[in-house]
Amino acid sequence: MKRFFVLWFTLGLAAIAIVIWFELRWVRPARPPQTHFATRAEAEAAGVFASGWMPAFVPAGATELYELHDPTTSRTWGRFVLADPSWNPPVVTSVRGPPPSDIALRGPTIKLKWWPAEAASLIDASQLRSMGYRVSLTDEPQGLLVVAIRGTDVLFWRLARGVGA
Repeated sequence: MKRFFVLWFTLGLAAIAIVIWFELRWVRPARPPQTHFATRAEAEAAGVFASGWMPAFVPAGATELYELHDPTTSRTWGRFVLADPSWNPPVVTSVRGPPPSDIALRGPTIKLKWWPAEAASLIDASQLRSMGYRVSLTDEPQGLLVVAIRGTDVLFWRLARGVGA
C-alpha cells in the first residue's frame, strides 16, 4: 500500500511539474521589460536614464519615449519623437570594429506597436539610409548605440557586447 501511495504521489508531482513547465514555456512566455513615457521628464522621474536603459543623449524636449531591453544581452531598442528635427546625437569619433554601414541590426524579438515594421527584421545602416533615415553611431558607458533619425522620429539600438544589435 505504501509503494502504491509513493508511486501515485511521484506521478502527481511529475504531472504538476509538466503543467508548470508548459504554462511558463508556451502559454505565458516571459516578455522583456519595456517602458513608455510621454515626456523625458517622466522618464527621468522613473529612473530609466539612471538605470542606463534609455540613453542620456535624449534631448529635453523629446516626447513619446519607448524602450525595450533584454537584461541578459544588454540589447536595447528605443524610439522617441523630437521637438527639433535638426537635432543630432553625439557621434563617436573613433570606433574599433565595423563602421555603421556594416553593423547588422536586429529588431526586437517580440512584435511592438511602437517599433516600425520596416526595422523589425535584420537590417543594416545602408538599408536605413535608403528609407530616408540619417544614421550615426554614438557611445555611452553602457555601450555603442546606432541612432536612426527620420524627420522627428528617432530609433536607437544598443549593440550587444561584441556583435551587432
